[in-house]
Amino acid sequence: MRLLDNDAMISFPGKRIRSRSIIGITLLLLCLQLMSAQEQMYQNIVKIRTTFSNRTLQDGFGFVIGERDNCLYVATALHVVVNEDPSIGRVNSMVSFYQSPGGESALVTMTDDRLDLALMKIAKPSWYEWRLWCQPEQAQIYDDVRIIGHAGQWTTDYQQSKGMVVQIHGNTIEADFAGLQPGCSGGPLMKGKSVVGMVLEDAGTRISAVDIGAILRRAYECLEVDPNEEFDLPFLAAGGSVHFVAGASAGQPFPYPLGYALFAECMVIPRLSMCATGAYDRLAAELNVNNQDREFQNLISSYGLSLKYYINFWNFGRTADPNRSPGYLRFGVSRIKHNPQIRFDRGAWMNLQDGQGQELSYSKSGYAFEFGIGTGWKGSTLEFGMDVVFIYSTEHLAVDLLKPYEGTENHFAARVGLYLGYLVRNAEPTTKVLR
Repeated sequence: MRLLDNDAMISFPGKRIRSRSIIGITLLLLCLQLMSAQEQMYQNIVKIRTTFSNRTLQDGFGFVIGERDNCLYVATALHVVVNEDPSIGRVNSMVSFYQSPGGESALVTMTDDRLDLALMKIAKPSWYEWRLWCQPEQAQIYDDVRIIGHAGQWTTDYQQSKGMVVQIHGNTIEADFAGLQPGCSGGPLMKGKSVVGMVLEDAGTRISAVDIGAILRRAYECLEVDPNEEFDLPFLAAGGSVHFVAGASAGQPFPYPLGYALFAECMVIPRLSMCATGAYDRLAAELNVNNQDREFQNLISSYGLSLKYYINFWNFGRTADPNRSPGYLRFGVSRIKHNPQIRFDRGAWMNLQDGQGQELSYSKSGYAFEFGIGTGWKGSTLEFGMDVVFIYSTEHLAVDLLKPYEGTENHFAARVGLYLGYLVRNAEPTTKVLR
């Protein structure tokens, strides 16, 4: 069935647009998006040309793995900057970016013969902005991979730069390429938007690469940095949450007891933050009153302090991104207070009354101890996530006058909620590293 002719007209209110024009605009947008992703990838990869004392040249590639004190750190293959003959010295190594053909002189700060790895340091160009452009990832056999350059030139032919992982042994990755040309040593071996290794050899149609995890571990040692610990603190955030309350009710739990909370968070010690919270919980239950099942509701307000310790139990085998908080533990204490009003069957709120119908000036308060576990995500300005907080109260989480009813002497509760926060001041790493 033909949906549209090539020159079919699509009508909008007051406008007529040809379908061919829509297809052309769509393809243009897709091309621009692809070019933007490619430009972002190229921005973090460099070409390297080394001049040796015997006047020979060695071309290769490298990629930026870190930034500190207005300097960039580049990983490349050792043989790109050091000659196999120890008697032949290195005169200089020039680094050039895809966006700027001019070269920057580089200083070799670390070499590792076992990994065939060299770490270079260059002054950060004034126009350059390094971003955490990808994630390191472990390669698997039959993964589709690609390289960025060869023969000292940037690769623009996607099919020519495409290959497949065929062997993995230890830290070494081997991949087959149909149209391989030599000259890609030191460049990244890419899997989608992830880096899986660094190219060491490019003989024939096969590439050998070293695993990215081994490279980063060695680079972190050289930079003397723990990317999980070094942050530009303090970190400040404020926000709110909505949660279900379970267990903190008299009699049989009634569905959907909701609560709300506001919080403010401050981190001055890496991974450990102080959190001030104020909560307002609606407790609900079904009670049997004079042989009738009635819905009962009461409100409890609380305020307190807690410590949050951020952990990374979702990032086994990978260095955690400090912009994200894969998980945290929370310990705290709060002051709780019952609202003197109750209501039955979702009717009007009323003060508690004694047997003669007189209103009671009821006030009940105590302390609660909290333990929580949660997970979340931090962007540049917002954070959101979910957590579960278990509560033990020194006072019964039910009104005293209801104690004759079964099950009202409850000390335990749990909050299961979603939170959203605004990052007043985000915690940026003092040393940016690929992770």
